[in-house]
Amino acid sequence: MSTSPRRLVIKFGSGILTRPGTAALDEAQFANLCQAIAILRQQGHEVIVVSSGAVAAGLQPLGFAKRPESTSLLQASAHAHTSVW
Repeated sequence: MSTSPRRLVIKFGSGILTRPGTAALDEAQFANLCQAIAILRQQGHEVIVVSSGAVAAGLQPLGFAKRPESTSLLQASAHAHTSVW
């Protein structure tokens, strides 16, 4: 395996950004992911993070205790997140 620096694109979705079985964002998981990215950067890699966590971020403001199955509710959650920010 090559040890030369690389550009890494990492995608974090709602499933990895929330606590299992809940709609709550997992702050400890965020800290772990940030630490892993920091290590990669220390190794000389360029890291690009892409997140599709808008749905997860919008669940709590809308009062959902868990991820809904309805497409329209998922879309509303993603929109609620963008409205909050």
